Amino acid sequence: MSTEMNKLCTAIKGSLPDPKITQKTFAEVAGNTVIIKPKTKQDTKITRDDIIKKLNPTELELGITGVRNMKEGGLAITCKTGEDTTKIKKEVTKIEELQCYYP
Repeated sequence: MSTEMNKLCTAIKGSLPDPKITQKTFAEVAGNTVIIKPKTKQDTKITRDDIIKKLNPTELELGITGVRNMKEGGLAITCKTGEDTTKIKKEVTKIEELQCYYP
């Protein structure tokens, strides 16, 4: 019976996560993500249109890899590099209707 218990204990220990492995922080997971929110609640389509018209990502040569909708009209924009996120942050601060946050 003790042999079976030892096998069971070994199996359970093998299935537990390694305590040496640490979880990544939100900033590490988010990487090069910028969160842009309007100062007043609006639809995300309006926020997206404002960014395209006033920021012009193509002209700034930004490497955008993804855009996700957020509540209250916000957008989470993921870029290829930290340099691209810095460019977005700088340009969004010039647009009065939008606010910029980042992890």
